[in-house]
Amino acid sequence: MIKRVIFSVSMDDLQYHLSSVLWENIEGQALRLVSTDGHRLTLTEHSFPFAGLLLGEGGILVPRKGMTELLRFMEGCETVSLAVQNQALIAKAGNKTLTIRLLDKRFPEYRRIIPPWFTVKWTFNREEMFRTLKRLALVNTEKFKGVVFTPQGDHVTLQSENPDIGDGLEIVSWTCETAEPPAPAKEAEEEEGGEEEETPPQEQEAEQPPDLSAFGFNIRFLLDPLAAMTAETVEMEGNFFNRPFRIRAVGDPSFFSVVMPMGL
Repeated sequence: MIKRVIFSVSMDDLQYHLSSVLWENIEGQALRLVSTDGHRLTLTEHSFPFAGLLLGEGGILVPRKGMTELLRFMEGCETVSLAVQNQALIAKAGNKTLTIRLLDKRFPEYRRIIPPWFTVKWTFNREEMFRTLKRLALVNTEKFKGVVFTPQGDHVTLQSENPDIGDGLEIVSWTCETAEPPAPAKEAEEEEGGEEEETPPQEQEAEQPPDLSAFGFNIRFLLDPLAAMTAETVEMEGNFFNRPFRIRAVGDPSFFSVVMPMGL
């Protein structure tokens, strides 16, 4: 779980609330870890008997270095005991103890970042897409680090351009499915003398056709979640070229990454 979220933790230590991982106790039955650097968000959860681990209503924030140390601490350990006490996460394994000071900050309301629905879904082979992106990354630099997707029916053209090094172009097979957006909620009857309510942004989007003729990403934001997956097949979902996309393994709802596209 740590390896699934550590890559999207912010490296900016001045943004304390982003340079950490949110831990949430889901009804005493599961642990959820969430991380974001402002451009992407990663979420993973797993069932554990966590009724006794008190994480508070808003969860706890474990700093990036603490997550790295915890990962190192657990190497070779079959079981680890966890507790939260005096604003610290305490891990014990045998005669070893690790104490991590928690951050007293507020994590972003991540649920608002995750789109509630998607109109288009593409399904592809994870290994093929990963190897393709790795090849295209060879022409990437800090200044030029994007990849453009151009869907064309049963395949997609991926292109990465760098005027200093060269260009890369690849074609990957995938399948495409579309779904009707949810119907806008029925407008409440306007009270006499009241003002007309504005249509929420999500309902406005539902009335617009999806514009996904081309979209681009920071190539690293795709490679990281694909590397953390083990499934053979992956799906990517989207609504508009400039709105968040979701990437997750088919049949595994316990882990996904939400990625903001780059401007073309």
